Amino acid sequence: MFVSDSKILYLNATMDGSWKEYACAYCGEQNETFIDPTAGIKQSFVEDCAVCCRPNVVTVQIVPSTGAVVVEATVEE
Repeated sequence: MFVSDSKILYLNATMDGSWKEYACAYCGEQNETFIDPTAGIKQSFVEDCAVCCRPNVVTVQIVPSTGAVVVEATVEE
């Protein structure tokens, strides 16, 4: 089984929100999550992988000056 400390994706955001992909920290499969920019520039939540069902801690950071979004999935401790 593939286990990663983190996966980081750099994405462009819209102020309306959008769906973004991240790799599961356990199995590496791609998952989608909804990014809501009205929830703040730093967000953290737990989301189960759609493939292996293990919990990922998803951290989202939005860069206010550019609107870029950083999505990171880590193993739940």
